Amino acid sequence: MADVELANAAYGQAETFVTPLQMALVASTIANEGELMQPRLVTSMTGKGSGTRTFGPRVIDRVLPVADAQAIKAAMVQAVEGPLGRQFTTGAQVPGVTTAGKSGTAELGGSGEPHSWFVGFAPADDPKVVIAVLVEQAGRGAEVASPIAGDLMARFLRTLP
Repeated sequence: MADVELANAAYGQAETFVTPLQMALVASTIANEGELMQPRLVTSMTGKGSGTRTFGPRVIDRVLPVADAQAIKAAMVQAVEGPLGRQFTTGAQVPGVTTAGKSGTAELGGSGEPHSWFVGFAPADDPKVVIAVLVEQAGRGAEVASPIAGDLMARFLRTLP
């Protein structure tokens, strides 16, 4: 049974449990060529007496060789921008920006629709935004979570100078 469980986990099925933050960190690690970054919820805090304290990016560790991360990034670009990606992951593309990502459908077993997932980043060659979208019991990731992710990444990138 352990071999079957391991094989199923390789493509995200069976007893694979992750949070959206964990999946955003996976996408971020690929975007950062194998470096796992410390997540942060704020970029700065301002106090009356203490002024402004800024929190910049911080590398936790290199968890993947650069070449492996680049190969996964190329596959993630194809999953969104390639011919099959454009056909099956519609809506994840950010107009005018090369986007990388992967949709997922997490089957729950029993009755009910599966969870809809998408993780990705943009621009693929100089990432400014990483995203993880989970829509519980909403169906296929390519149909539900992907368009939400594409829209949110596009909106974020429009706010940049």
